[in-house]
Amino acid sequence: MKAFIVDIEFDWGFQARIIGLSKTAPSYDYPPPTTFLGAIAESLARKYWLSEGTWPHFLKALTSNLLALGVRPLNCTPLTFMDINRIISIRRAGKEWYPSAQYIYKSFDAPARGKTIFSPLEYDAPRLRWFIIFKSNNIKVKDKELILDTEDFWRIHRLGSKESRVTVIKVNEVSDKVETCMKCEARTNYSFPIINGIIDPLDEFFGTWIYVTWVNPFRIAEMKVSMFKAYMERKAISAFKAPILETRFSRYSHLVRLSNWASLYYYEEDEGYEAVVGRIEEEATL
Repeated sequence: MKAFIVDIEFDWGFQARIIGLSKTAPSYDYPPPTTFLGAIAESLARKYWLSEGTWPHFLKALTSNLLALGVRPLNCTPLTFMDINRIISIRRAGKEWYPSAQYIYKSFDAPARGKTIFSPLEYDAPRLRWFIIFKSNNIKVKDKELILDTEDFWRIHRLGSKESRVTVIKVNEVSDKVETCMKCEARTNYSFPIINGIIDPLDEFFGTWIYVTWVNPFRIAEMKVSMFKAYMERKAISAFKAPILETRFSRYSHLVRLSNWASLYYYEEDEGYEAVVGRIEEEATL
């Protein structure tokens, strides 16, 4: 088991819009788990000189090896909004290329597009913390063996669109500190999926928690179709709960009931208590 704590600082916020909606789709409150996995995949691809064509294989390789993944805010709260953006169309439709001086109205658009600002609750830049656990750090993409280490997290430079710039400020490997709790009632302070009969939310001990709908990373490895098609057919998504920080002194903790293949991964040290919900077997899907 390989477990990592990753603190990421945002320049302003991020763009990760809800797929399947119109061109005026809103943005998520937090970067979805698959967005963070995509950032890891990009880092590994640059390290091993792999092309963009390996992306589907990369994502399935990472998710099949994934045991747990959660996010929580450290000093900020998300504010979602939509503003007007001018878009230049670069495409060919029929026999015409755009932008075109002859067809100006078909060459430009100005839809409202979703963004999420992280409003800091103190003087530092906004930060999120990710708790991610893999079964091992050996990632096999096609026929190539890749080794995941802390340096790969340091190379992450964006979460979401190309404008969603981030800086990694801390990466800790905590593999030897993590303990597990299975088929129990336990408290977590990270986002977690809601799977009836496997992971059930019981009580919000502290803080405010919101419901979000994300692609469930544990279901990606079993997909026979593209992720977009699986999302549109609602085969890949799950409801999640995520904490919201209201003041810099706020605490948040949620009681969950775990059964079947679910497990709580946790550790406690001077800096505080970290606990994320995940699965216990590679073959099991949540």
